[in-house]
Amino acid sequence: MQKNYQPRNAWFSWEWERKRKNRRESGGTSPEDVRRREKAVSLDEAVSSWKSSLTQKNLLHLAELADNWELIVGSEIAGQSRPVRLERGKLFIRVRDSIWRSQLFYMKNELLRKIRSTGGGKTVKDLILTW
Repeated sequence: MQKNYQPRNAWFSWEWERKRKNRRESGGTSPEDVRRREKAVSLDEAVSSWKSSLTQKNLLHLAELADNWELIVGSEIAGQSRPVRLERGKLFIRVRDSIWRSQLFYMKNELLRKIRSTGGGKTVKDLILTW
């Protein structure tokens, strides 16, 4: 048994009627419905696939940055900092103390440019400095 849907305003009422009419005329198989059925996967599969692809890419990029850290930023900065995490385009860098954090904060644009020039740094959009 279907509930009667009560639209909230005139636009919703018009849109609801239009969609209902399209479904009735097409026998319930609109191009949109067909696309949805073709791509249907379980939520568990979609989430696990999404997480594994992101995690693997991020770990690969982070490993590449960590291996080349001294070449990217120089030996003095590399001795006081290290990349620890790459998440959603943000590279988290752990620094030795607040003095180095302040110094690297002022060098942020230059560091970003150097990091992006490497192969693994193209996904880095921002730097987060922690100690």
